[in-house]
Amino acid sequence: MGKLRGYLTVYLALAMTAILSLILVLIMGVRRNTVRCEAEIAYDNSMQSVLAEYHREMWKKYDLLYIDTSYGSDEPDRGKTTAHIHEYMGENLVESGFMSCKLRDVGISEVSVPTDEDGRVFRQQVITAMREMYGIAEVEDLAENFVVMKDYGFDTADYTEEQAQNQEAINTAEVYEEYTYETEVPDDLSGNPAAQAAANESGTWPTHTETVTDRRRVEVEDIAGSANSLRSMGLLPLVTDTSKVSMKVLPNEDYISWRLNVIEGDGMNPDIETDQLAVSDIVDELLYQKYVLDKFGCFTGVKKKTQMDYEVEYILFGKESDIDNLKAAVNRMMLLREAANVLFLTTDRVKNGAVTALAATVAAVTLSPELEPVIKWSVIFGWAYIETIQDLKVLLAGGKIPLVKTSESWQTDISMVTNAALDLPVNKEGTGMSYQDYLMLLMLLEDEHDKLFRTMDVMEMDIRKTEGNEYFRIDGCIGSLLTEVTVESADGYACTIQRRWGYP
Repeated sequence: MGKLRGYLTVYLALAMTAILSLILVLIMGVRRNTVRCEAEIAYDNSMQSVLAEYHREMWKKYDLLYIDTSYGSDEPDRGKTTAHIHEYMGENLVESGFMSCKLRDVGISEVSVPTDEDGRVFRQQVITAMREMYGIAEVEDLAENFVVMKDYGFDTADYTEEQAQNQEAINTAEVYEEYTYETEVPDDLSGNPAAQAAANESGTWPTHTETVTDRRRVEVEDIAGSANSLRSMGLLPLVTDTSKVSMKVLPNEDYISWRLNVIEGDGMNPDIETDQLAVSDIVDELLYQKYVLDKFGCFTGVKKKTQMDYEVEYILFGKESDIDNLKAAVNRMMLLREAANVLFLTTDRVKNGAVTALAATVAAVTLSPELEPVIKWSVIFGWAYIETIQDLKVLLAGGKIPLVKTSESWQTDISMVTNAALDLPVNKEGTGMSYQDYLMLLMLLEDEHDKLFRTMDVMEMDIRKTEGNEYFRIDGCIGSLLTEVTVESADGYACTIQRRWGYP
């Protein structure tokens, strides 16, 4: 019996050693897993705190979420973001007790800044926000108008050269008419020596009257000359009161589209699906244009507390003054509207018939039927231009003009072509597209890089006017970042966690 108790003692001693080893291993595993769990919780909380430090003015003004790595100082510095992560990790980790751990290292491996990929990182956040706010239904009508504009070629049409050539044909046309006149012709006295002698003696030669027929060049009546001569004048004074146009000039500052030392990131956040909705590129572009029109001012909708009044026009054309940007917008809109009006005059039976009748009458009066086609086109160009001026007056006054006209929406009469009458009242009650809608169509035709970077220019201009942001740089902002932290427990166990963080 005593021998048996000896065996049991040895067995229990060996068993307890194994059990205690297992328990210690389990405790160590639990401790390490707890440390890792604690590290992940601290990491999540810390990064959420960093993301909560989004730039307030970017959100307030533009509904965009970015971390400004300058944090109100005069220079962006990603090291400051790293320091913020370090600080928040220290506040969230338990540094005493059995489960204590401390932060060994923190780093940022990759960042995504708005200017990455030629500005498409910025564009993606804008479009994502617009899809959530509006959806695609908001721009479907404009998408249809864009297709119509492309189908008819309004976006590429420019009748300036054709009109000049047609005018030259009228100015240089050689049209002649026959006319008769009476003249005194000396009598032939070669067979009458006596009469010759008498005429010589008296010093007066006898004459008689003859009727002579000759030809002379006549000037072709330029029935639409007054209307077409308006093209040589400045367009802006014809369509709006220039005394009320902003004269603001772009400050001589270092904006993103001019900046040589642009701070670069690592491109698009790979966690963002760029095709979240099955929409066409045109719809995405129109959503971007709508964002621009919502957030920035233009001639018919000036925003308060902005560096430039006509911000959308600047985004389109990039000139250094409000008035120059407005002139560029009006001139570009004129080409589009003139193309649409020429199309209507050449396809509408009633209007085209009136033009043909007037041209035939002028050609008949000048006895030059061969010039009828030239005169007809002169009338078409003149009438289309008069209508275009009236269109622009309506648009700049806040009214609407349809992209493609009908007889009901046509505003001018053919009689206005002969005297270039521009005194029609402006009707702002019509239907169609507004000045802002036309700006959206024009933006679809502009270079994407220019649009995106000029948009960011305006953001920098206006944010720098707010308190504490005089050195704001949009390329110093972060939309997403890949970070990693290494946490070490009291017993030397270290775990590294890496994640990508960002805004939707």
